[in-house]
Amino acid sequence: MQDIIFNNQFLTDKGCIITEPPERPFPKRRFEKITVPGRNGDLTLDDECYENILIKYKVATIPDLHERKAIDAVLSDLRAWLLTSVEYRKLYDTELPDGFYWAFCSDISNAVKTFENMYEFSITFDCKPFFYLDSGHTEQMFTATSISLYNPGNYKSYPKIKIIGTGSVRCNINGSNFTVSDVSPNVIVDSEKMLVYSSSLVDKSDLLSGGYPSLAVGTNNIVFIGEGFHSAVITTRWCKL
Repeated sequence: MQDIIFNNQFLTDKGCIITEPPERPFPKRRFEKITVPGRNGDLTLDDECYENILIKYKVATIPDLHERKAIDAVLSDLRAWLLTSVEYRKLYDTELPDGFYWAFCSDISNAVKTFENMYEFSITFDCKPFFYLDSGHTEQMFTATSISLYNPGNYKSYPKIKIIGTGSVRCNINGSNFTVSDVSPNVIVDSEKMLVYSSSLVDKSDLLSGGYPSLAVGTNNIVFIGEGFHSAVITTRWCKL
């Protein structure tokens, strides 16, 4: 039976089941069309990014699953679980066992009674456009100055790279470089959030030059250059469109 896990809790544990599998939307590329007078066709200005997607689940309350609690109590528990925050959290779907979406619940439709103590409604999740692989969300530590990482997804990923050491360290990824001018004792470069900070959460954005790195589909060759380099901890964030 298909189930979802959101914020570490199962839908079935809330006394509900999925009655109809959701549509699987394709992300929409974000771009702007520009019309030039006298010129045939449009020009496009590509933002090189994608819009969020909406995933809607049709669900129903099942008396045996919620131990025949009053429906008001069941719905109240659902609201507390889903609607108290718009912070992105992991959304797992048992039909997609190798990863998750970053999502928040944007809407719960009105509950409609169909049978005694059984109600139907829909739950809509607002998700980031990528499906993230579990294999890309484990921290990996490297002490070697030259490493190779293989991206199994179908789109470039935006990693979190923690550099540990002293002084200036340059990182070369597939021929592209970024430099952190003063690592001591560590600096975290988070490409997805576009932040640079230390493990003590001190802003270090002024230390980065060369832009935020990404990891291409396939093999990525990474070299750390700097006498004070000690190690790196990388969360690759492999993903699929």
